[in-house]
Amino acid sequence: MVNDVLFLSAGFNCYQLGLARNGTWLYCQEQEGNLSDELHKALNPCLKGCTFDKLSVFLLNGPGSTLGIRALCAFVRTCLALGKLQLNQIFICDQLHFARAYLLQKHPTNKPIICARVNLTTTLCLNDTGIHEASETEKSTAVWLPHPCLQKNLPLFEFSLQNCLPLLSPSKLWQQGVLPEVFEF
Repeated sequence: MVNDVLFLSAGFNCYQLGLARNGTWLYCQEQEGNLSDELHKALNPCLKGCTFDKLSVFLLNGPGSTLGIRALCAFVRTCLALGKLQLNQIFICDQLHFARAYLLQKHPTNKPIICARVNLTTTLCLNDTGIHEASETEKSTAVWLPHPCLQKNLPLFEFSLQNCLPLLSPSKLWQQGVLPEVFEF
């Protein structure tokens, strides 16, 4: 049985798209730039050869609402509206939880603190207790989600599609069966 996985992620100045089949990447694109300028061109190779009724879509969402995230949410919502996808095929995770799970799979004994600048006044933090406003101590020890307003010396979270495939399966990490909305806190 064919099991296709479409992975969608966009940030401020980069995006990652990939199509995997039965646990192996068939197509990966990790690129600097604004996805909204190239959405059709970027998604077209991912969708070639896949069957929508056997497709699971894993979408990374915010925090924040970059144009790339909005474009990906609109793409998934359009596929739903056209009947190409059903809600039970959609899996959504915020980037804070994804970053923490990614780092934990590499170093299970570490308890990473992940911070994200949401806007000019709000910094969110994810640790063992959940998502909350970041304290100054957490800000100084955290791994940060990329944001154009961050200081250049902060440790930034980066990931490779090659290493995230084990996280792309139905689990408590992913919300299933919900419409993709831009992350809000």
